Amino acid sequence: MSITKSHWIIGFTCFQVLFGKTLWSYTSVNELRGPTREECNMDKALSVLDFDLDESQIMVISLQNTSCAKAYINVQAVEETLYSCTHEQKKELLLRGEFSISISSRIDNCENDVIAKYIILELRLHSPVRPVAVDHNITFFGDIVNLSLTNFSQNTCSISFGDDPAFSIPLNRKRFYHTFLRPGTFTLEYGCNIKSGEHITVRKHIQVQNMLIRHDLNLKLKPSIFSYQEKTVVQIQHSYLYPMYYNLIFGMIHIFQQTEALQELKYTSKETVQVKFELSGNMQVRLGPGIHPGILFIQNNVSAVKYHVSISLNQNIQVQNVAINLYVAIFPNKFTIRIALKTGAPANLLIEINKYPNNELVSEMKTLCSNPDECKLVQVKTSLKKAGEKYRVTVFANNQISNDSAVSQVFETVPQIYDVFMTSDGPLYANVPTN
Repeated sequence: MSITKSHWIIGFTCFQVLFGKTLWSYTSVNELRGPTREECNMDKALSVLDFDLDESQIMVISLQNTSCAKAYINVQAVEETLYSCTHEQKKELLLRGEFSISISSRIDNCENDVIAKYIILELRLHSPVRPVAVDHNITFFGDIVNLSLTNFSQNTCSISFGDDPAFSIPLNRKRFYHTFLRPGTFTLEYGCNIKSGEHITVRKHIQVQNMLIRHDLNLKLKPSIFSYQEKTVVQIQHSYLYPMYYNLIFGMIHIFQQTEALQELKYTSKETVQVKFELSGNMQVRLGPGIHPGILFIQNNVSAVKYHVSISLNQNIQVQNVAINLYVAIFPNKFTIRIALKTGAPANLLIEINKYPNNELVSEMKTLCSNPDECKLVQVKTSLKKAGEKYRVTVFANNQISNDSAVSQVFETVPQIYDVFMTSDGPLYANVPTN
């Protein structure tokens, strides 16, 4: 509702317009008073009040038998006169929509008397501001402001929650409950009949969303193995729920997606849908080749779920070299095998230690590296038990798009020297041999 403050045609106040304790308040009885003696010195002064009530509001004006004797009252709508003192006088007016009330003075009445009283009835419906969840019981409150200030007989109201037909309820019922069985945006409509068949209505919109639960989503991540710097699209599939906002995170990289408008057929049939997240070339450069763990957040306004995911950005493998010291100590000492992979491509590594020259397999180990920093130089520690033997290491590397191998130089096992000490069987003399 909007109310425009009264304005005076000649420019000086001719009436005191009092509306309860607060100017323009419509939560109490408002009074219109006649002019004071001082104001009567202004000839033909005019006060105009403009109102624009919405469909949830109605004004009730109570007139006295002497109202038109104290001042001229005129109620004007956009295209017609709703009431005038020059017509048949009434004791009560019910007004709605856009209209203005004008009051002009009668010079012979300057007692500042109450000319008329009015209240504004407003139908209110209090509903959740934030979205609510499917299958949850929601509470609503409704009332008519200032109804207790009238003598209107009790009438009935009706309410519709947008997903079923309207049903009647008593006027004094102020609390309602409803459970929405499907997602979407619904229009609530609450209406009441007032005296003389006048009807006031209030409408509210409410968003209803699915609770996102792992069991209901049935989410699956499609194979996520890609070639580095080629077109990369991460795909997931899950049961259709609404709405859903996605955030796929790899390190500092965020990829956002969201569902479009509700598709009721997909929802009712519980259709499985696919969602695609594309990693651009710049994103891949920032990540680099390798296995990258990530997090997928799926959420809406009423719930959220989190999934751990990973992708592999593979590059062609090239084993640059396998390096070992020429001499290594035997058990319990360990020696280090250093494996250098060109460009740091992620790889599964199989390491074989063979006797030289007969190539007899002595030991076999498996390991992997998943990112460039780790794969450019892989170091593996191991040990051998026999001294005085010669060996050679062969490394086999592979990933989903390539494989390679390399052989180390020949190395020999030797005992570890821990300490050196000297003994003597007697004193030492100059120029005399001794042990």
